[in-house]
Amino acid sequence: MSYRSIEALMINALDWVDEWDPLKGHRFQRISSDGGAVSLVVGDIDHDGMCYRALKIFDVVIPADKREQGLYSFFVHRLEDMAFSFGAIWHEKVDNPILRDRHLRYKLRRRGRSFYKITGSPHPRRLLVGLNTPQPGQDPAEHSAQ
Repeated sequence: MSYRSIEALMINALDWVDEWDPLKGHRFQRISSDGGAVSLVVGDIDHDGMCYRALKIFDVVIPADKREQGLYSFFVHRLEDMAFSFGAIWHEKVDNPILRDRHLRYKLRRRGRSFYKITGSPHPRRLLVGLNTPQPGQDPAEHSAQ
């Protein structure tokens, strides 16, 4: 699928987050024809011994000629709002000083070069997507045959 502009790509990414379903996959990674890029993942993070379903932002590239339009702030702010249905938002490896300042201003916590914000409740580890563990008292051999 071709995206003509970073704006169209961001709208598509917001739609993907809004309609996210664990059976459809956990990664959204696309590049627009004007040089923009978005890479998002839905996964789990551990925080203070608890597990949270998180919307993880790996990369957002705004083309040079559109950087002054406030697209990045608008997009990440919308993603943070949407992350309330997940439990956390995570922005991976933020190297840009402007982005670091923005994340601190909006009260995202820092862990190394990453920033995060807990937005909801934790979930039990046995509910991790892709892991199917036997329940207490269930025979593991019986479980694997299901």
